[in-house]
Amino acid sequence: TALPTATLTSSTSLCPGSASTINFTGTANATLAWTTSTGGSGTFVMNASGVANIGPSSVGLGAAWPAGAVITFNQVTISGCPAPINFVVSVTSTINVTVVAQTPICSGQTAQLTFTGTPSATVTYNLGGANLITNTGATGTVVVTSPVLTANTTVTVTLAQIAGGCAQVLANAATIVVNPVITPTFNAIGPFCFGAIAPSLPTTSTNGISGTWNPTSINTSIVGVTNYTFTPTGTCPAPPVVVAVTVNSLPTVSAHGTNPTCSTLCNGNAVVDITNGTAPYTIG
Repeated sequence: TALPTATLTSSTSLCPGSASTINFTGTANATLAWTTSTGGSGTFVMNASGVANIGPSSVGLGAAWPAGAVITFNQVTISGCPAPINFVVSVTSTINVTVVAQTPICSGQTAQLTFTGTPSATVTYNLGGANLITNTGATGTVVVTSPVLTANTTVTVTLAQIAGGCAQVLANAATIVVNPVITPTFNAIGPFCFGAIAPSLPTTSTNGISGTWNPTSINTSIVGVTNYTFTPTGTCPAPPVVVAVTVNSLPTVSAHGTNPTCSTLCNGNAVVDITNGTAPYTIG
C-alpha cells in the first residue's frame, strides 16, 4: 500500500473568535492525527474525496478558535500505514487596542491621544464623527493629535485589525474634558477728577475671573485717557482685556463785573468765565 499524503491548503494562521476551518487535501479516507497546545489530541478522517475541513470543535477547542492556541498535525494513516507530516497552525493572540486621552484641556486646544495594544494593528477610532485611522506600529503604541476641540469629547476605538485580515470589534473609549475660556467683563471704571482718590482696581471681574492689572493702580495725576490691562489667571485664561479710564482736569473759574455802583451792595453785571474741566458746570 502506498503511503498516505496530506497537504495543508489553508493558512497557518487563524483569527481568534472565528470558526474558519483548517483545510487539507490528500489520500481519501486517510486519518489525520492532531494535538493542541491546550493538551488535547485526536484524529480526523478525510472524506472520500481526500478533503478535510477541520473546525475548532473538531479539535476540542469549542465553537470558535481561542486566542493563542496552536494545533499540530504530525501523522497521516491509511490502512494501518502511517506517514509523518508536520503542519502547525496557530491562532493569533488576542487583538486589543486601548486609548488614553490628554485631559483636561482648554477650549481651542488639541489633545494627545495615546493608543496602546497589539503591535502593527490598524486602528479605527472616532471623536463622535467620521472614522479616523491610525496604526500602533512595531512598538504597539502610537500618539495622535486630535483636532482643535471646543467641548467635552469622547474618543472611541471601534476596530483593530492586523495583517492577514484578523480583526476585533472594540468599544474602548476615553473622555476629553474641555474647559471653557471665559473673557472677563468689568463695569465702567471712572471717570475721575484730577487729583481725586481713585478706588483700587478690582482683582476679580464681574463674571468671576481673577487676574492682575498693569498698571496696578489708577493714577489721577495724569489728565486724559489711560489704558489699564487686565491679564486673567487660572487654568484656561482668556487673552488680556484693556479697560480705558478717563481723568478729567479741574475747571478754572474767573469773574469780572461791568459798570458796578457800590454802596452797601454792588449793582451791575458779572461775567463768569470757566475753562478746563468738563461741561456742564454747576456754580454754587
